[in-house]
Amino acid sequence: MYRLLAWLLLALLRDVSALWPRPQTLSTGSTPLRLSTSFSIKYAFNNVPGDLKDAVTRTKGFLANDQLELLTPDRGASYGSAIKKAKQLQSLTLSLTGKGPIQSISEEAILDLTERQESYNLTVPADGSGATLSAVSTLGLLRGLTTFGQLWFSLSDTIYTLEAPIRIEDDPAYPYRGFMLDTARNFPELSTAGAYSSSSVYTESDIKNIVSYAASRGIDVMVVGQVALHTRFLSTTWDLQEIDTPGHTAVIGNSHPDYVACQNLQPWTQFANEPPAGQLRFTDKTVINFVQSLFKSTASLFPSKLFSTGGDEINMNCYAQDNVTQQDLAKSGKTFEEALSTFTQQTHSVLENLGKTPVVWEGKELSCINKVLILLKMDLLRNGVGS
Repeated sequence: MYRLLAWLLLALLRDVSALWPRPQTLSTGSTPLRLSTSFSIKYAFNNVPGDLKDAVTRTKGFLANDQLELLTPDRGASYGSAIKKAKQLQSLTLSLTGKGPIQSISEEAILDLTERQESYNLTVPADGSGATLSAVSTLGLLRGLTTFGQLWFSLSDTIYTLEAPIRIEDDPAYPYRGFMLDTARNFPELSTAGAYSSSSVYTESDIKNIVSYAASRGIDVMVVGQVALHTRFLSTTWDLQEIDTPGHTAVIGNSHPDYVACQNLQPWTQFANEPPAGQLRFTDKTVINFVQSLFKSTASLFPSKLFSTGGDEINMNCYAQDNVTQQDLAKSGKTFEEALSTFTQQTHSVLENLGKTPVVWEGKELSCINKVLILLKMDLLRNGVGS
């Protein structure tokens, strides 16, 4: 009976694996293997970047302290005898197969999406000989280390797997994986008039620390948000920086009231998609200059090649009832769409001159865009995927 139960548990192991997300290619066996108490992670190359060394230290700490038990009713106890007799894995050796100078994880994390190399190959033999992890980049090695850490379970202070030998070939299914975290509303100058309190702001030092911390963990930080409503930090492989314009900008009216139409008008449902009402008077050259300066100063804080300018949920009724906007349109002879296009081109040009690619929400009027941009889709972001 116990042998039958053990066989059934082994047959179900594929369904109780702790690997997430599932690797592109995964091959496993049915041999128990223990992690040696003297287990080490080695490098098959020189000039190891500091943040890769830190990632190795974190991996070893995770293996020692995770204490995840087998995802079965008895938490692996029925395999105690087999685990005790299992061979021991002494080491994992990291190797780089890419050509050229070795870059740090932080450097590779902010490369253009088309240039990032995150694939890796991981092999864990069943006979106790050394495991190997190879990748083209240190970013790929980081991804592989994360997977390696998920292969193991704990039983009575023994770290083990029941699935050796293991071979994994993996590469992200999506070049962009995003996690959105709604955290704040404020940037310098605007924060003086728009913050909840003097302590509810991100200082320049705060931003630099966040960017540095994330980059060393393979995350490209961008700020996604609406100035009037949210400033969000998206994390994973990619985070996003956005100051939404021309909509969602009521907070700017607290420090520059002449720049904003329909500020705090009621009922807000007639003038905005979300409260409070307020949108930039994008037809005003002074406002364009202000936004260019805001983009430039904010972009300097983030090394990411991407910068989101928002562009979603523009309320047409707000502008239709704003005398300043209507007078500017009449004076210029431009239609609403033409004026919006001018605003978009001129503000985006600042980012392009800084080597950044502007990003907009999918609902942005595409006639305003003169080059290929990344379009954010809210439904995909909710599911951790971007386009």
